[in-house]
Amino acid sequence: MAVKSEGAELKNVLTYILYKIRNIRPTIGRTRVIKLLYLSDLIARARIGKKITNIKYQYYFYGPYSKRIVEELEDFSSKKIVEDYKYRTNSGIAHDYRITDEGAKKVEAIFDDIPEEQKKIIDEVVKKYGNIRLDKLLDVVYSTKPMKEHSPGDALL
Repeated sequence: MAVKSEGAELKNVLTYILYKIRNIRPTIGRTRVIKLLYLSDLIARARIGKKITNIKYQYYFYGPYSKRIVEELEDFSSKKIVEDYKYRTNSGIAHDYRITDEGAKKVEAIFDDIPEEQKKIIDEVVKKYGNIRLDKLLDVVYSTKPMKEHSPGDALL
C-alpha cells in the first residue's frame, strides 16, 4: 500500500533508499541519507529532466541539507519504520538508522509507485556511494556543480 499523503514521493524514495542500503551496511547515518537523496535528485535532474523528490535543498554547514528529510526520518522512527540509534559525538547527537521488518514490508508495497527510471538511479547511487567512507562521499557532494556555484545559506536544487 503506497503512501498517499502530501510528500509521498519523499516518503517512498526515503523508504526505498533505507531498504536498499540495508544489504550494504547495518545502519545509515543521517548525513549519508541526505547526501544520497541529494545525489539521486541531482543525477535524475540531469538524466530525466526532473528530480525524484520535491525537496528543496539548502547549502548548509555540511553541504546540501533539507529539514524535511530530517522530519521524515523522525516520523519514520516514531512509526517504527526505522530504528533510530542515537549517540553522542564531539559535535552533538548523531543518528544512525536501520529499517525495521515492518518498514521493509512497507517498501515492498510501494515498489510499483516509484518509476523504474528513478529506481535505477537510486540503485546506482546506493551501490556507488552507499558504503564509501563519509569523508569521500562528502568530497563527491562538494564537487557537484550546485555546491561549487553557491555559498552557505543559498538554495541548491
